Amino acid sequence: MYLSAYLVFVALACPFGHVHAEQTSNHGPEYYEQRGISLYASMDSSLSADYAHGRAKPIEPLFPAAYKDQKHTFSPGKFGNCIRGASMTLIYDAMKNFFPDRGGVSFWFMPHDRDIWTYFKVESREVGVGPNSRRQMDLYFSTFLFGSSPILRKGFHRALIRPAFDAIDAPFTLDELSRDEWHHFAWTWDNTAGMRVMVDGKTVFDNWGTTTWIQMMTPNLVVLKSIKACDEFMLFRRPLSQAELTNLYEGKLPEPQPL
Repeated sequence: MYLSAYLVFVALACPFGHVHAEQTSNHGPEYYEQRGISLYASMDSSLSADYAHGRAKPIEPLFPAAYKDQKHTFSPGKFGNCIRGASMTLIYDAMKNFFPDRGGVSFWFMPHDRDIWTYFKVESREVGVGPNSRRQMDLYFSTFLFGSSPILRKGFHRALIRPAFDAIDAPFTLDELSRDEWHHFAWTWDNTAGMRVMVDGKTVFDNWGTTTWIQMMTPNLVVLKSIKACDEFMLFRRPLSQAELTNLYEGKLPEPQPL
């Protein structure tokens, strides 16, 4: 857990720790709300969120037979324990947990050992405008999406916000992500300002202060996929500053703000 791991960092002068001086799950809702967190899943011993503004329990995959071999286990991760499995798909309810106008997402992950397509997406209740082949259905139904794509050149990834017909689409180059190392993804957005994307502590896209859009699609499901391990999954109900994104990579939660 971030807070406990950071306390260990201060005490032992090492970047990460697995001895928890304090159980984050003992905090009440105000602790998370002051930090702008709408959903926090430590993945220490359960897929259910430690805190959620909406539904905390994950939603069963839409096609259970396709995911019957995920073989979930909990084992040491980046901070405390993490969830591991074979090509996992984790699904959470977007209602009251995900905020499409202004918000953010942060999590640690290991890519799975198969073809890599989409790591994070938010499916909308409405069908989008775009390609309609089976291999491109993530793009077709997503209102938010981070990953690679069969229509992009090798080495390119994208962060996509699809408000209506005009998408805020940010293709960027990214070195191949090691399948056996932890990677951190952080993304924040504000429909009156723009968005920032960071991977492993480095900014890969930033158009903050240069664009606006109207969010027209209704978030339905928040999905993590194409991963074999996940730790410290968080959704935020407010935009995060550049410093806050960097702090998440370093294992520090945002400072509390008055409610």
